[in-house]
Amino acid sequence: MLEDKDLKNNVSKFKTDQIKFIFGIVCYFIVVMISFIILCLLFPTFWLLWFVILLTVMILSLILLVNWHTQNFAYKCGMCGHEFRIFFLMNLVSPHGFNTKGGWKYLKCPKCYKRSRAAVIRTPTNSTI
Repeated sequence: MLEDKDLKNNVSKFKTDQIKFIFGIVCYFIVVMISFIILCLLFPTFWLLWFVILLTVMILSLILLVNWHTQNFAYKCGMCGHEFRIFFLMNLVSPHGFNTKGGWKYLKCPKCYKRSRAAVIRTPTNSTI
């Protein structure tokens, strides 16, 4: 019974941390977009420069976010249950989504070699998956 309570506390904490992280990312992108609009209104002749800077900031932010996700999350095969990690580029381009069970990514399992929706799982800091 105690283990179930600890598990529920960990799950609710994970969801709270995840919500805070997503809220922070959304706020970051809103600030970047508002800054871009203000700079375009203040200096309209340099709109192309501001657009290039905005595009660069967005691409670098995406790269940092995917890199963070690659380091902190692993995947569990939907067919055999094998837990595995993927590389940065695969994490960047593979299809993904959410359902009632959580996040998933469509991947090929390195153990059973079948493609399925692999569940996203958070890895501990000292894990060697």
